Amino acid sequence: MKITTMFFVILAFTVGINSTYGQKTRPFSEDDEKVYDGRIQRVKGKVVFLKKDNEKVPATGQYLVFQRDGCKDCLVGTETDSEGNYKLFLGVGRYKLIVQSKNCGYAPTQDCAGHNYLAARQPQYLVVEYGPLYSGEFNIELVSPKH
Repeated sequence: MKITTMFFVILAFTVGINSTYGQKTRPFSEDDEKVYDGRIQRVKGKVVFLKKDNEKVPATGQYLVFQRDGCKDCLVGTETDSEGNYKLFLGVGRYKLIVQSKNCGYAPTQDCAGHNYLAARQPQYLVVEYGPLYSGEFNIELVSPKH
């Protein structure tokens, strides 16, 4: 009885694994393959607030928006971690960095304009380049009335 039960357990396990890994996949076209040709790059960096004495404080939980140049609806957002680090993937192109003092969510109101946090010397545009040599490092300095 134990051997029969063990046989059926092993058989069920083997059939389960084969059916999981033996599933059919969708066809992969040449257009799909082109997405992985270096046109999408990882961008990462550290976001800090500059205090009045030029001390740098990690901007934890700061929301960042990257808007593709020439496309008002092409937006990619990310948020910094507890140390002010962020990372995201962007397609090759030029992106405007937008950082406001308020996180207005999905239903902005009239009082949701906020203020731009970018430090005076902070570049407002990021250019994501094609190819394997792109560094993807874009550190961000912000100023805030509270710092």
